[in-house]
Order: sequence, then structure tokens, then C-alpha cells
Amino acid sequence: MILLPQHLPAAEILRNEGFDVREVPLESFSQPAPGFSDVAVLNLMPVKPTTELDFARVCARTGLSLRLCFFRLDGQTFKHTSEDYIRSFYLSFSQLRQLPPRRLIVTGAPLEQIAFEDVRYWQPLCELMDWADRHVPSTLYVCWAAQAALYHFNHVPKHAIPEKRFGIFPVETAGEDVLKTAPACRRFLEPLAPCFMMPHSRHSEVRLADFPTTGADAPLPLASGADCGLSLAATADLRRVFVTGHLEYASETLHNEYQRDLAKGLPIQPPLNYYSPEGEILNRWLPSAVTFYRRFLE
Repeated sequence: MILLPQHLPAAEILRNEGFDVREVPLESFSQPAPGFSDVAVLNLMPVKPTTELDFARVCARTGLSLRLCFFRLDGQTFKHTSEDYIRSFYLSFSQLRQLPPRRLIVTGAPLEQIAFEDVRYWQPLCELMDWADRHVPSTLYVCWAAQAALYHFNHVPKHAIPEKRFGIFPVETAGEDVLKTAPACRRFLEPLAPCFMMPHSRHSEVRLADFPTTGADAPLPLASGADCGLSLAATADLRRVFVTGHLEYASETLHNEYQRDLAKGLPIQPPLNYYSPEGEILNRWLPSAVTFYRRFLE
């Protein structure tokens, strides 16, 4: 079962899809929920309901008993979402501190072409990341957030790429040479090895050559692909997990992004490994997504 804030749009959608969903008042998130693990999501994407649904759905698919809480940074304002919506469904970071959650997820954001320090909420985000490192057993940073966290903690720069990395890509998991001193990472990867599929949609990348090679918090490369580059990394204790793709994506997400970019006249190619010869969407990543999130959340 998954617990969601009362009247969150995702709740009814998931219930209609057959998932076991219960809605609870937002105020109740300040109190423990016996039998449920708290998962907090900092949703940095502009279209909040779509991202809420993506993460709520993949959490529900794990079969775990989870209470999913969305929150915002203190003082954060939004261009595409009303304050009424945020107040109805989101805790503030100050409120979240009172939990704290067992797992935390920081979503991507369409900010790849902006320097990290120029992002208007960069300092509050850094404060959150430092707090999470001290108080949350494991935090997952997704896409742009993975780049941001690697930059903040390890000074790993992001690099622009010539064209959008867009599609479904095979990635191979790390070998024993990487995992020999990281038993937690080995257990995390075992169900995904030796290869799994991951959606990517981004204009920049991080490179293994920029990773630190020493230090207790040096990130380990856990999965990468010949055509998509580094896709998954983590610290040896899994306190920080970095995924540069989007395992949470719904089946139609890349299709919608492709149609959006075409309508805007942007240079875009059809997403790789995504459509059948007949033009149907092939969800090649769903089993891996469920396995990945179950391992992260359990």
C-alpha cells in the first residue's frame, strides 16, 4: 500500500489503475505512520502532477508499504504551479526536518544549460543535500539533480553534449574490480546485473574521468552504456545514489517530449530503441525500474 496526501491527483489515477492507495491529510505527515516507510520527494520539475504520478506509480509497483511525501525548499517559488496547489500537497523543508524520512529523492530539473551557482535556489538546495547526508540513510539524485549533487559533493563538472541524449539505452553493471570494497553496492546491483535498460533525456553529461578516485565519499561507477555514458553511481555505503537517466518514466513520457520538441521546432531525433517498427511504444525498462526502486526503498 502507498499513502499519498489527500486529494493529490495521482491518487485517483493510481487507484483506477488497480494500485492499493490510501489518501491521508497532509498534516498527518508530521506524525509517524506505523508500518510504513517515509519517502520524501523534492519535486523540481515544472509540471508537478506528471512527476508526482511518475514517482508515486513506480513506488506503488514495488509492493512496499510507503508513505510518499512531496516537499519544497523553504522560500522556493514556482512559475508553473499555484501556491494553493503547493500548500495543499507539499510540506516545506522545515516541516520535513521533523520526520526525517527513511529515503529521499531529488528529481531532475530543466536547468542543464545554466551554471549550478546561477540556479536561483542553488544555496537552499546545497543546504538540503548537506542535511540529507547527515539525517537520511540514502538519497537518490535523478538526472540534473545527480549532476548537481556530484558537483556539490565531489566537484564533478557537467559537460554539454552535441545533441540531446534521448531514448532507451542498455547499460552494463560494474564488475568485481569496482565492487570488491563495496558490499552494499554489490547487493544493490545483483538483481540488475549484468545489463538493464534505462531511459535518458538530457543535454549534458558527467564523465568518469572527472570522478575522484580516493576518499570515503568518492562515488563508484555502477552502470554505464557505450551510447549513453555513465548512468548510475553511488557512494560505497549507498548514502548517495546518482542516476543520470529516468527509470521512473511512464511509457508515454519520451513520446510526449518528442512531440513537444517537434512542435517547438527544436532539433530532435526520435527516441532511440523506443518505438517498434510499427511505431508502437515499447516499454523496455519497466522490470528494471521496479527492481531498482524496490532495492533503493526497501
